[in-house]
Amino acid sequence: MLWHKACSTIAPDYYVDYLPDNPWIHQPFDTYESISIHELVESHKVLSTSASASKVSS
Repeated sequence: MLWHKACSTIAPDYYVDYLPDNPWIHQPFDTYESISIHELVESHKVLSTSASASKVSS
């Protein structure tokens, strides 16, 4: 468990951070829940193209 919120009904045995004020936690993968498969494929094409270009110029 990464976070233990004050509002949690069950306390984990281990956690990285205690959050006493119950904030909304934005996960880095949240954007993937709202994009289509096509958009995901296109975003990886752009990433792999730019990674390939940087290897060639190094």
